[in-house]
Amino acid sequence: MSLGFTILSLNLKEIEIDWILRPDISELFEFYDLEDDILLRGEHRIFRIDKNGNIKWEFGGRDIWVNLEGKSEVKIEENKIRLFDFESNEYLLNFNGEELAYKPRIIKTKKPTFFKNPKRWFYQKVWKK
Repeated sequence: MSLGFTILSLNLKEIEIDWILRPDISELFEFYDLEDDILLRGEHRIFRIDKNGNIKWEFGGRDIWVNLEGKSEVKIEENKIRLFDFESNEYLLNFNGEELAYKPRIIKTKKPTFFKNPKRWFYQKVWKK
């Protein structure tokens, strides 16, 4: 069961809590089945947790694990995990949390303009308008 910042295991037969874990410093968004474990997507880190509440590994990217471009932040494939962060940087991990590939998003921008005479540029571009 996930409760915002916390994930816990609840024993329904005994009506008691088996374990409680707060792995990320911020919100926990989603959890997935991964083999016999749980894959957690927190705001800052990705965690693999066993059924006893032990963290097997964790992974962090360049930015938070929220993507505003509609890409799924976590996609579990045959034997890999594909991740997209806020900037749409792509990460490929194996099930042991080892990074197999990293594809940073490259944003092309115009080259900065350096002016020999800023007063002249201001007069030509701004003042005349």
